[in-house]
Amino acid sequence: MNKLFSILIIIFFNLCFNLNANFIKNPGFEIASNNMPVEWIHSTWKNNGISKFYIDDKNIHTGNYCLTIQNPEEDDSKLIQYVKVKPKTIYKLSGFIKASGINENKLGANITVLGILETSKDFKETYGEWKYVELIGRTGPNQTEVAVSLRLGGYGNINKGKASFDDIEMSKVKNAHPDSNIIDFFHEQKQNNSILQAYTLPNGQEVEIKKKKEDRFHFDVELAEPTIINTPAGKFKCIKLMYYNYRKKERKLYIANFSEPQIANTPVGNVKLNSIRFHKSEKIKAIFFTEPHIVDLSYGKLKLNSLRYDRDGTIGGARLSEPQMVNTPIGKIKCKSSISIYRSGIIRIINLSESQMVNTQFGKLKLKCAIQFDDKGKLKYFALVEDAEIYGKLYKMNTAIYLKNKAVEKTNKLSGNCRIRDSGP
Repeated sequence: MNKLFSILIIIFFNLCFNLNANFIKNPGFEIASNNMPVEWIHSTWKNNGISKFYIDDKNIHTGNYCLTIQNPEEDDSKLIQYVKVKPKTIYKLSGFIKASGINENKLGANITVLGILETSKDFKETYGEWKYVELIGRTGPNQTEVAVSLRLGGYGNINKGKASFDDIEMSKVKNAHPDSNIIDFFHEQKQNNSILQAYTLPNGQEVEIKKKKEDRFHFDVELAEPTIINTPAGKFKCIKLMYYNYRKKERKLYIANFSEPQIANTPVGNVKLNSIRFHKSEKIKAIFFTEPHIVDLSYGKLKLNSLRYDRDGTIGGARLSEPQMVNTPIGKIKCKSSISIYRSGIIRIINLSESQMVNTQFGKLKLKCAIQFDDKGKLKYFALVEDAEIYGKLYKMNTAIYLKNKAVEKTNKLSGNCRIRDSGP
């Protein structure tokens, strides 16, 4: 009876005081999609597609699966998970490693946090056995996130071979043993009286940054110095980056601002750019020319400051560097600043540079502000400078006309600066 009571007391104390929950999601790689574990992303230093990452069901440690990294050539390959942490807190990172065929003279299979040089004990050959490793570290005074990395290789230590990982755990350490080797899970240095922080970008690339900020939609990173960044359009020397932040675990590059003008391979050829934007699909969304660039479009040869692309790769809009004549469905019109284009290639909206006479199905009309077409190239919206008869009815000057199905759908009054005041249908 006394023995049973003692066991119950031990269980009670374990339940009450062992509060070190595992902060790693999908720690045993049991949940997968397309043969890759969910909640994790992968990255390689060479980024040449040769290294392999895959869910493995052979000789696992526990459960049904483990994660294997295979480097046929020397590389620094890593599986990464971003974990929220509290500042100035001690955490223990641990897991099990199995290694084979890894070169002895360089860093082998290890567990670490990106942005630091320290790693767990590394292994090159475990002869089919699983080896337990751990790393105890302290977060920085303002640190709220770490990038846990399961790695084959390391900084300046590209290596080849095979490494498997299983049962990864990260938990708080309340009372560290006095003899524990506690490292810093952060790295920072002062430069020009500002704090620089080692940081791992969502693509796994490690950089030094000045600052970062985020909101519901975007995540901004200001680099400490011009840095070569891997983007979906190639490698560019950048100074500031912005990422989509709708799903933090799937951050995709949105804007890359270059530190200097650079040549990029774009749908309109090799051109010098200041900045480039991407869709979430990683296709080019917009390009910003270093200087006005002449592009031969179906609307004419236009001198542009930028081009915008839709998700399917068709041109969605352009910003002109100066007022120019543009071919529209109703003839040539002098455009002030920008045009918007349907995916079919038909102009959607054109901003007028000045009041001008335009040929329409109602005869020559003096128009201002902007003209909008429907997806068939028919007039949809225009603004009158002078009184005009539309479908048998006289409309006064400074009236915006909205057409639909060969009729006036509604009108709006215009103020002197082309702002529209709704006057009802």
